[in-house]
Amino acid sequence: MKIKDFSTTHLNKLIPFVELFSKALSFISVIIITRLLSVESFGVYYYIISIVAWASVFMDGGISYYIINKSVKDDISNLGEYLVSRVLFSLITIIFLCVVAGFIKQQYVLYILLYGLSFLFILLTAFFKIIARTQGKVTLDFTTIIAEPLIRVVVLIVLYFTVLNISLTLVFTVLLFTALVGFVLSFFYFKNQIPLKINPKIEFQKTLAILKETKWYLLMYLFLVGLKRVEIVILKFRFNDYESGLYSSADNFYNSAYLFFTALILVGIKKHFSADNIRKRKNTLYLIGLSLLSVMVLYFFSDIFYTLFYSVEYLEGHHLLSILALSLLFSPFNYYFILKNNYNHNINVNIRVLGISFFIKIVLLFFADNVIMFSYLVVATDLIILIAYYVLSLKKGTNLNR
Repeated sequence: MKIKDFSTTHLNKLIPFVELFSKALSFISVIIITRLLSVESFGVYYYIISIVAWASVFMDGGISYYIINKSVKDDISNLGEYLVSRVLFSLITIIFLCVVAGFIKQQYVLYILLYGLSFLFILLTAFFKIIARTQGKVTLDFTTIIAEPLIRVVVLIVLYFTVLNISLTLVFTVLLFTALVGFVLSFFYFKNQIPLKINPKIEFQKTLAILKETKWYLLMYLFLVGLKRVEIVILKFRFNDYESGLYSSADNFYNSAYLFFTALILVGIKKHFSADNIRKRKNTLYLIGLSLLSVMVLYFFSDIFYTLFYSVEYLEGHHLLSILALSLLFSPFNYYFILKNNYNHNINVNIRVLGISFFIKIVLLFFADNVIMFSYLVVATDLIILIAYYVLSLKKGTNLNR
């Protein structure tokens, strides 16, 4: 038993790096896509992804953060009901998005449908990952992290070398196929690891009851995702397709680093909550050190990264990456405070901070005269969020060392 615990503990420490490898695979996928599409088409691609990702708040129904909170406390009953509800929420949201797109931009309907279905399978796989990570099922966690991105890279590489004229429709079709395969693999492995009883019959009363349970998490998640995705929407309307494509390329780099930090925090959150203050201070210092190192690497070597990974037409985007990298000084700690408040049943604090920051960000971004200023204002919003959380934590006595 001790040997098993020792092995699991050490494998657990690899999860953030496996998550980083997974994001590297996703990053490679995006690099291939940038080489398949023009800068302008890539801007449209990233815009579609951002719209669907924001709408995924309603696809999720607040279940993700609700399940994290339950699983951290080892309450994993009724998982099948939450899974079925997520599917129902997703299908309703996808249909609504397609109808709206039909009135506003008809040419985007097919893109939204394809990527909406892709995101449904990604969300379902993420559901398995959340449970696996918080329950210490390391090999299952590895599977949910690696399967889909790896398959996606392989398929896109084959596409890159075999197909001459690549359309956005083909790209989104490939993403749907790989997301479906990744979900199927994760689903069957999950059922072998954790009890999962699924009733295929949709019971609207139970679904409404679940929505009632998760409504505050839904509202919080709406602001949380909105804080990230609203910048892409505003960018699309304020600047041209070329500038939008450059910003999207930089944002892709930034998100790779940010997801590493979220994985690092989530995998150790249960132990951190139960640790003594000395251990918590060490964890905080470790996180500060990693964030500083990440910022320095991205800030000073952004041009090298762009030269290595992107085609020449994207090179100007390295200036934007240097700016966005500064957010890593703040955003990992914002994520920690979100989890901490949820754990302590202070979700109302998250709703207030994220909600007010969301509207502040919209106002600030509309004052941006150019994409450089736009990027600095994105970073400024993350700083505002951290200051708000820290001030409130001092009042409530729930800072990083508690």
